Amino acid sequence: MHRMKTALITILLCAGLGASWLATSQTDGSLEAKSAASPTASPANDSTTGYNRLIVKFKEETAAKTDQTAGGQVDPQTRINTFNARGGMQVLGQKAVTLSYLKSVSEQAHVVQTDQPLSRAEMKALTQQLAQDARVEYAEIDEKVFAHFAPNDPGYVASQWAWKSSGSNAGATNTDSAWNKSTGGQPVSGAGVVVAVLDTGYVTHADLTANLLLTGYDFVSADTLPYSPFSTANDGNGRDSDAADPGNWNTNTGNGCSVSDSGWHGTRVAGIVSAVGNNSTGMIGIAYGAKVLPVRVLGVCGGYVSDIAAGMRWAAGILSISGVFNPNVAKILNLSLGSSGTCLSTFQDAVNDVRAAGSIVVASTGNDGSITTISQPANCQGVIAVTAHMLTGDSPSFANDGPGTTISAPGVSIYGTLNSGTTTPVASPGGDTYVAANGTSFAAPMVSGVAALLLQIKPTMGINELTSRLVDSVRAFPSGTYCFNKTSCGAGMLDADAATALVLADTAPTTTATANKTDPVARSTLVTLTGTATAGANGTGISTVGWTQVSGPTVTLSGANTSTATFTTPATSDTVGMTFRFQATSISSGSSSSMVSINMVSAPNPVTSSGGGGGGGSLDWADITALLFMALTGLALRRLPATQKQGR
Repeated sequence: MHRMKTALITILLCAGLGASWLATSQTDGSLEAKSAASPTASPANDSTTGYNRLIVKFKEETAAKTDQTAGGQVDPQTRINTFNARGGMQVLGQKAVTLSYLKSVSEQAHVVQTDQPLSRAEMKALTQQLAQDARVEYAEIDEKVFAHFAPNDPGYVASQWAWKSSGSNAGATNTDSAWNKSTGGQPVSGAGVVVAVLDTGYVTHADLTANLLLTGYDFVSADTLPYSPFSTANDGNGRDSDAADPGNWNTNTGNGCSVSDSGWHGTRVAGIVSAVGNNSTGMIGIAYGAKVLPVRVLGVCGGYVSDIAAGMRWAAGILSISGVFNPNVAKILNLSLGSSGTCLSTFQDAVNDVRAAGSIVVASTGNDGSITTISQPANCQGVIAVTAHMLTGDSPSFANDGPGTTISAPGVSIYGTLNSGTTTPVASPGGDTYVAANGTSFAAPMVSGVAALLLQIKPTMGINELTSRLVDSVRAFPSGTYCFNKTSCGAGMLDADAATALVLADTAPTTTATANKTDPVARSTLVTLTGTATAGANGTGISTVGWTQVSGPTVTLSGANTSTATFTTPATSDTVGMTFRFQATSISSGSSSSMVSINMVSAPNPVTSSGGGGGGGSLDWADITALLFMALTGLALRRLPATQKQGR
C-alpha cells in the first residue's frame, strides 16, 4: 500500500504539471469544427497576487438595525468598520487586514478595499471568513471580466453571410426575410427599441453614429493599489457621462495581460446590432432601426464585476447616478464579456434586478473551447446564453457550450464596424473601417438585434415571452454536425424570420422553466421543477403541459405530465449535468418549450480498504484529499495570469 500511495503522489503531481502546460500552451480561436471527441478546454487561469477589492452584501435586516447617519441613510463605512475591531481581520492566520469602504453596488452591497494586496487564496479565505458573519449575505472577490473575442482570420471574406438566407448557408439567420415583414405600416427594423451594449464604449463611425445614443455612461472606476489610479480606465478619470472608448491598448505586462493594440470591441458589437442601413455605406446592422446605448464597463485588461453590475442596473433604469436615472432605458442588455467560474452572486443579483425591471440580458458563452461549461455571466440563471456556429451550422472549436446554453448564433467571419487606430482612435471618417471577426462575442449581438426586431413588433412583450419566441423559432442544427441533437448547444440556431413570424401571429404559448436548486445540487437531493405556460394573445387556451429529461443520468420524474415535477438526484454518476424540458401545447396545436439545467456535485466512487490484518494499509479519503490538495496547489502555483486575460 505504501507503493500505491507513492505511485498516486507521482501521478497526481505529474497531472498538475501536464495541466499547467495545457493551460499555458492552448491555441485560442481555432476555427475547426468540433467533433464528438472535442476536449474540454482548461479553465482560464487566475492571477496569484494583487487582489485588494471585494464585494460584501449585508442582509437587509442587518442594514435596518445599523447605525444611521443624520440624514437617515445607512452608513456603509460604519458597517465595514465593525470588521476592523481588534486590529483587523486575520487572513489564514498570517496577515492582519484592515477593510475600508470604496463604493456601493446596491443599497446593501458594497465594494470593500483591503489595506494591502493579497493573493487569490488569501482573498478567497477572507471572503469565506466574512460570509460566515451573521450580518453578511455573501462576500466575494471583485474580479475583472474580459471581452469575449477570438482572433480574426484574414482569409475569411468580409461579407455579411450571417444576415442572409439559410437556403444559401445553413448557419445564416434569415434576417433579410424578417426585414421584408412590416408592423404598424413600418418595416421590421428594430425602430423604437434601445439595446444597451455593455462593453469598451464607442468610437464615432459614419456607419454607426446616427444610431448611437450619446447619453451613455462610463462605469470604469478608478483602480486601487498596486495599479495606478486609472490604468484600467485609460482616460485619465473614473466614472463619468462620457462612454467614448479611449482605446485599450496595453504595453504593461505587469498587469498580467499580454501586449496588444486597441480592439474597439464595443464598436464592433454595436455595429452588428445596429449599423445604419440603406445608406449605401459599409454594412447594415441586424436591427438597423434600433438605437444602441453605449455603457462602458471594460478598459485595459478587462473590467471589474462591480462596474459591470452597476452598469447593468443603470442601463435598465433602476440605478441613478448623482440622482439621475438613465433617460433611455434599454430593454435589451448585450454583454459580450465574461470569465470562467460559476455565476457570482453579484452578477446574479444584477440579472435578477434587471429582469424584475423588465429588461433581458443576452451574454456570450466564451471562447475557451469547452464542451462542458460556459463562462459567467452567461451561466447565471435568467440570462440568454449565446454560443456560436459557423456558415455550415457546425460549432467552431473555440465556442464554449454546455448546460445553461440557450441558443446558437453565427460567430465566424462576422462583419462589424471598426476604427483604424492602434492605440487612440483615429477621427471619423478617416478612421472608419470594418472587420470580419470570430467569437461568441459577435454571436451574442446577433441575438440582441433579433430581440430588438421582436420588441418593435410587440413593445409590451415581457422577458419570458421574448425568450420563448427566440427559443421556439430556432432551426435544428444540421445532421452530422457536432451540435446535432445536443442540448448543450442550446435549443438550436437563431432564425430572425421565424421569430418575427411567431410574434406577428402571437398564437403560440409562452413558457418558462425553473428549478428550486440549480448549481451545485447535492447527491440524493429532491429537486422541484416548475413550469409556467401562458396562451398567446391571439391563441387558444393551453391543452397539455409536461416535463421530459433531455440529458444527464436518467432519473424518475414524478408529476411529469403536470406543471410541477420532482426527482431525486442520483447518488453516484460520472456525469454532473442534467437538463429538463418543459413543453406546453395550445388547443390550436401551437407549442412552446423551455429548458432548465442543473449541475450536481461530483460523486467519486467509494474506496474500499485493502483488508488484511494489522490495519493502517488502506488509502482513506483523508489521504486522497491531502494528495489532491498537493497536486492542485502545485497546479495553481504554475498557472499564468495571462490565460485569464484572453479574449472572449
